[in-house]
Amino acid sequence: MGRTAQDFETHGVQSMRKYLRSFTLPDPPTCAHYDLINLPPVTTKSKSHQNQALRVQPEDYRTLECIRFIFQSKENILSWLNENIPGKLPKSKLEETKKKIENIRYILPDKLSERFFSQRMSDISHLPDSIDWELCEGDTRSPLFRYQVWKKGPFNKPRIYIPNTPSPIVIAYQTPYVLSPGDFEEFVNCKSFPSFMKGPRPNAPFSGKFKLWATLWDACRVEDAMWFFLTTYTHWAVGQFTEGGGVAFISSVFHYKNRSPTLLEWLTYWMATAMKAPDTKVLPRVYEPITESLAFEIDSDKPFSAGRARSESYWPGRDDEPGTQAITSDYIIEQWEEEVAITEGGNSLGLPAKNNIDMKRPDIVEWMSSCMNPKYRKLDQDDLDCPVDLDAEWAEHEMFVPGAPRGEWMIST
Repeated sequence: MGRTAQDFETHGVQSMRKYLRSFTLPDPPTCAHYDLINLPPVTTKSKSHQNQALRVQPEDYRTLECIRFIFQSKENILSWLNENIPGKLPKSKLEETKKKIENIRYILPDKLSERFFSQRMSDISHLPDSIDWELCEGDTRSPLFRYQVWKKGPFNKPRIYIPNTPSPIVIAYQTPYVLSPGDFEEFVNCKSFPSFMKGPRPNAPFSGKFKLWATLWDACRVEDAMWFFLTTYTHWAVGQFTEGGGVAFISSVFHYKNRSPTLLEWLTYWMATAMKAPDTKVLPRVYEPITESLAFEIDSDKPFSAGRARSESYWPGRDDEPGTQAITSDYIIEQWEEEVAITEGGNSLGLPAKNNIDMKRPDIVEWMSSCMNPKYRKLDQDDLDCPVDLDAEWAEHEMFVPGAPRGEWMIST
């Protein structure tokens, strides 16, 4: 990362705030003689159009539609850094710390002692809050687009979802000869993304800027990330996709030689924002429709519905009597009423209006005649005292059989 703590302090960084404020990236190395001859010159307005070679096509699953601009003034960034990044320790505490260190006797190997103080603070793994996080290579096969992912390690992922937990962050990078300054400006100035049109005709192929947006959207979806950084080493941009992926936020291009704030100050603030640190930038909430994948999960996991308990007023054969069956004439009228058009002439389905119901229709007459003669009797008080199996209810002619024992032994003589 260019300069280390040794450039500012003899034995480590005593003021982290000073380190961020004084940090600068070294200039990129010069091109080899072969590349200098064969590669086109890069200017602030030139465009390479190399992203046309990205192998990405319009897809219906890609929900990105709108791209919005995000801005945070340098005063707010510097104010947050001054309040949250520790500065130089007070002289009293610094003297106490030095005395404690002088009282500790230790011997470091020569090779370790030469690099101990200059390398320790430049290693992200020495920060306590980042021990569970790691920087992993992204899964990409394109030589034009590479990325890394800042995420929790495989053994540190929570077993359950915890609200306000930071999501992974994608750090994508391209060479300045692929994403030239002109291409970068065109990328961040996009306002919308072409929608996928369903139909027999194929969709028009993407231009270079939309191919880069599509590739970045796919990478964030694969890694389950919402925030991303895009860089060519000399130019940087930060952005975020909404949870549904329909809206993207993107910042302006930040140059690596900027002095106030410096690149490291800018990265520190936006990385803290992506990690949901307090008092950082909060992007507006965007209401999006439910995605197809979410709708599928809801349909495939329907809640279990237990059957209703049988009513005490129920008796065998109740549904076969007029006015008690689930489908009654009133029910038919209600169904037709819902389908009748606003006008009195019926509707496009050919159904009659409510006032024109023909009760002499053969299907209605047949149904009404089948409900006139109940086949089962109602339960009386004896049945309620000694209930019988509803499925084994006796018919009317089997209620009394001459000669059959009916409890005559209980009658005293």
